[in-house]
Amino acid sequence: RGQERQPITEADNAFLNAIRNRYLGQRCFVLGNGPSLTVSDMELLKNEVTFAANKIYLCFDQTDWRPTFYSVEDLLVAQNCRTEILALEDSTKIFPHHMLPFLPRQANHHYVRWLPPADNQSPFREFSTDLTRGVCWGSTITYSMLQMAVHMGFREIYILGLDHSYIEPATKQDGALISEGEVNHFHPDYRKPGERWHYPVLDRLENSYRFAKDYCDSIGVSIYNASRSTKLDAFPCVDLDDVLKTPPPKSPQPQNR
Repeated sequence: RGQERQPITEADNAFLNAIRNRYLGQRCFVLGNGPSLTVSDMELLKNEVTFAANKIYLCFDQTDWRPTFYSVEDLLVAQNCRTEILALEDSTKIFPHHMLPFLPRQANHHYVRWLPPADNQSPFREFSTDLTRGVCWGSTITYSMLQMAVHMGFREIYILGLDHSYIEPATKQDGALISEGEVNHFHPDYRKPGERWHYPVLDRLENSYRFAKDYCDSIGVSIYNASRSTKLDAFPCVDLDDVLKTPPPKSPQPQNR
């Protein structure tokens, strides 16, 4: 157990304690990378606290919006996109500690203990509300970002760009899929032809989302699906434009750099 904890430093825990309940009672937006996510919607979120992941940076040449918090937990994404991820400067980056071999420490990086499941095919889930304990696996970075948001004190969480629908390419190799051109994400270059990727297992994702909803309901945190197009019914669906007509409870804190 000692070695397992070694990658997390006192500085990591100090940061995680500093952001605990920083946004108590506020709202935030957690972005998926589905085809329904648009740059125009990102523009609408400039004054909101946002969480985003993976290759969200592909749109940065079209908008000066940047996520407040950024994360990656998929090893293939970390390996394939290491240079681009390390170059991101305008977001606070929080990574599970198993990313350290691929995404090493730098000024805007913070690490949280990764709590993988004993059996990733089991429907059993855990949800961490304390990042100093760690972040629990849910088969999707969205699940991890929900845990981050709850740790920070958000009471209204709106998910955007979570289409929950994938078209699988025919080509597979060594347990991974081989991209034949992008149809599953918001940007045409999200996966280049020939790129390896892990196919999301939708029933596992649904187990995670349903557990997150039930758990968060029990602690007074509301999660809504504000995606423009979605096949996920685990969360109540709301209209993003209606949500944004109501100003945030308080102005968001400045981004940590």
